[in-house]
Amino acid sequence: MTRTTWKYIFALVSIWLLILGYMGWQLLSVAEDSNRNVAAVMQKERHVELLQNQNEGLKKKLAELQAEKNKLEIEVGQLRKKNLDLERKLAAEASENQQPVIKEKRDSEVAINSVTNSHGFTPPSEEFLTTRRRAEKELKEIWYFVSAEVSKVNKIASENVNRKLREMVQTVADMHHTLSLNFEKLKTMDGQKEWVEKEHKELTDLVQRRLHYLQHPRDCNSAKKLMCQINKGCGYGCQVHHLMYCFIVAYGLERTLIIDSVGWRYSAKGWNGIFKPVSETCTTYQGHLASWSGAASTRENNILMPIVDSLYPRPPYMPLAVPKDLAGRIQRIHSHPFVWWIGQFAKYLFRYAPPVQEEIDKKRTLLGFKKPIVG
Repeated sequence: MTRTTWKYIFALVSIWLLILGYMGWQLLSVAEDSNRNVAAVMQKERHVELLQNQNEGLKKKLAELQAEKNKLEIEVGQLRKKNLDLERKLAAEASENQQPVIKEKRDSEVAINSVTNSHGFTPPSEEFLTTRRRAEKELKEIWYFVSAEVSKVNKIASENVNRKLREMVQTVADMHHTLSLNFEKLKTMDGQKEWVEKEHKELTDLVQRRLHYLQHPRDCNSAKKLMCQINKGCGYGCQVHHLMYCFIVAYGLERTLIIDSVGWRYSAKGWNGIFKPVSETCTTYQGHLASWSGAASTRENNILMPIVDSLYPRPPYMPLAVPKDLAGRIQRIHSHPFVWWIGQFAKYLFRYAPPVQEEIDKKRTLLGFKKPIVG
């Protein structure tokens, strides 16, 4: 064979090997693409399975909430029946005794008031209120959980899965709205709303009278006092927090609160330049002003309240404590008793001085403020 023949043979073999290599590379590429597609499909199947499991869990939780709501409605129905029975019993007793003596009439009124109020409503039990509030909270948490989890899955799921998720979220949103309305309805059934408003007003009046009594002692000179300096090296909100701590501790120690606001950065006239005085009759102290300590808080006539960071020992009246004699009543009208309690101190403290209130009223009229005001 000649050299030329060998060259042709070599060229043919080379072309054949190149063709085999190209075909092999194509087969490997197809295999890799196939593997990737299989992995993607499996991942989507896992996501779908996860969503199905979560959906089942949500359905179960919603069913539990519905059962709990039914239980609450049954208890409300029982309370209503109890009220009706009581009214019938009282009506029967009244018909039997047409001319009761004054003492008997008063005793009857006391008995009625001990069970019902002017709206003919028996206050719900503490267990009822706790269960209702817990169910409301769990409903909100379920909605937050669903929203958060769906947002996560939306970022990695296909358009088809996202469409199904949107449908599911809309259904859950409708159920959440319906259950929320049912809970709101429970709060107003059988005179509950009127009773809560009445109880809130009575408690507010009671606490405000206590604070007024504390701030207006019969003998200012002999009354024990707590001095609160609001010129802390921080902003208005921080200073107000310090003042609230002072007032709460003063109440717990049964001391008259004295505010030291000389040179206050927010008013050249001090606290009384913006707000009403916390006391009209007892605004200063006489004698020695002692530093805070456990012994001084009970022994000394005048003590200085330090900033909360260096308050030691800490008195038991600090947040989130509420008075023991009022805790039960507050719990019935508010799910967070301390929020209501500290609000009473804010109500007493932040009463605008007449000139400031007059200026605010003028601005309100000038700007045409109307209710509701948002923002």
